[in-house]
Order: sequence, then structure tokens, then C-alpha cells
Amino acid sequence: EGRPAYNFQLTDTSGKLVQLGDLKGKVVFIDFWFTGCGACAGVYEKVLKEAEAELANEQEIAFVSVCVDRGRASWMKSVYKDEYTSPHVINLYTNGEGTQNNLIRYYGIQAFPQFLIIDREGKVFRFLRDFTAKELTNAASLVQVLKNLAAIK
Repeated sequence: EGRPAYNFQLTDTSGKLVQLGDLKGKVVFIDFWFTGCGACAGVYEKVLKEAEAELANEQEIAFVSVCVDRGRASWMKSVYKDEYTSPHVINLYTNGEGTQNNLIRYYGIQAFPQFLIIDREGKVFRFLRDFTAKELTNAASLVQVLKNLAAIK
């Protein structure tokens, strides 16, 4: 925490490359998940879905969903199924590399889901390795943390 975040480059659902640097100046919440992950679906349903909807019009906050599925087809199906993520957030794919992708390896992610909050300066604010973290207790908790961070100029 407090160190510059890894400037990843991943493809979105349209095949466009997206870099963390493209979101500079915004608070970024990143959700790491895979299709078939019960805990990933649970935290999405209980917390993320509502938080994303509540903050949908906040220009200074971005939700990014990073899927480590090996197959693009299963990832795309999951994006539009609304079980792990929403088509309304920035959905990114590790291009079939799964956990061997540089972003996943950089943060040492080996279990899912995991979450990263990046501040407006591009520094890691929180790395939530456990979906029971206080920021993820409920949607209101996450919304408050993100709004507070976005208010810091």
C-alpha cells in the first residue's frame, strides 16, 4: 500500500487494449475473479453489484473487473450473465494466460476473489486479499471508502 500500482495492459470485451494509466486521476476498484468461483459470485451479488449501481454516475470512480479464465468464450459468457461482473464496468481479460499473466503474478494473486483499490495518483490504497475485509462488509461500506478516497484532491 502506498506504492505505485502496476500499469497493466489487458483487452476489454471489444478487444481494445486498456491500461491502468488510461484511468489516471480516478479512484479505481479492481475485482479479480474467474468463472465458477462461488465466493466471486457471492461478493458480486452481495456487495459489488449494488456499489457499482450506486456509483455508476461518479466520473471520478472506475470499477474494473479482471477475469483469469483461460477461455475467452467462457469469460464473455460470464460478463453478460451478470453473475460475477456487469457489462457496465470495465471488463478485462488476461488473454488466456490466467494466473500466469504479469498483472496477477505481480500482485501474487493465487486465490480468488481479491480486490485492489488504487487512488487518484495511481498508488495502491488497499489490497484486499480477503473478501471478508471491512471495506467489503456491504455495499454501503465500499461506496463510502471509494467516495472518501475520490474526495481527496
